[in-house]
Amino acid sequence: MRPRLINHRYKLEEELGRGEFGVVYKAHDTNVNKSVAIKIINVPRNCNLEKREKMRKRFEREAAALAVLTHLNIAEISDVGRIRQSPFLVFPYLAGGTLEARLGTPISYKDAVRVLIPIAKALAYAHKKKFIHRDIKPSNILFTDSGDPILSDFGLAKSLGDNPLTQSVEGGFTGTFLYAAPEQLEGRANFQSDIYSLGVIFYQMVTGQIPFMDNWVKKFSRPYPEKPSSYVPDLPGAVDEIILLATARDLEYRFDNMDVFADRLVELAASEAQSPATKAVDYLQIYENRPSYRIENMITEKSSKEERRLARVEKLEQDIIGSMVRGDFSNARHLMKRLHRLGLDSEER
Repeated sequence: MRPRLINHRYKLEEELGRGEFGVVYKAHDTNVNKSVAIKIINVPRNCNLEKREKMRKRFEREAAALAVLTHLNIAEISDVGRIRQSPFLVFPYLAGGTLEARLGTPISYKDAVRVLIPIAKALAYAHKKKFIHRDIKPSNILFTDSGDPILSDFGLAKSLGDNPLTQSVEGGFTGTFLYAAPEQLEGRANFQSDIYSLGVIFYQMVTGQIPFMDNWVKKFSRPYPEKPSSYVPDLPGAVDEIILLATARDLEYRFDNMDVFADRLVELAASEAQSPATKAVDYLQIYENRPSYRIENMITEKSSKEERRLARVEKLEQDIIGSMVRGDFSNARHLMKRLHRLGLDSEER
């Protein structure tokens, strides 16, 4: 049971949310007489050394990232401390709730863009400071009482330091499956991985759907999701274009950097968004003609070679899910790479 008063200053009032690594409370700062949010890192008494070290590193990453990142749309840290064996971080209390709480049914693309532009610019700033967020999702986008969006939870953020050659983080998967880019699921997160995650959020906001929610492993065999306009027919072509360029499976077809993504969102907000540019039309036509995109047509045509390939894809997808359930992440990453290659091979034929 947590004490009601932390460090003789913060009076806990209510729990706002909890996750694997900690609990967030609304609290009252008695020193300055205002509400704050306190994230207390959970360290169970029976926690083994490996998990304890993992939690410590996550806490240190978030504290380090927020100490470096100063931006209007990134949650700022106002205090750090320790209560018993548990470290904690203190943030301003954001009364507007989370983006996750506002989702469920499609919202207008104009409203979605107004939320996403400040977040994209905040991420572009973080990328310039060489930080990848790696866990962009609706629950990590909060709102002030005046409606300004704020990006939070840099607990998975990773600094690339001065490593411009690889521009990626090698290692095990971290993040949230539904919003993570294919390369991030393989343990190779990079700056474009954050673009993919923000693109998924844009997709969800305007359609009410999460791409590949029925089977996230399809991220590796499909070059990009279904067009958002297949769910919302009156969406402008430019919205389709921007979302698909953000959520393309292959890095060479994805936006090069977050600044470009943010600029396109700004252009979309300022335009009537009647139709995509010629280059975008060409891009979509090329992909629509790719075999991997026309899987349903191929099944109808009963191409025996393609049917065998699809059977292999389905088997790999099942094996990947089985490996994840068993906790065999090394084998899962190996199978993901095979599935990715299988999708690429089909597009070359």
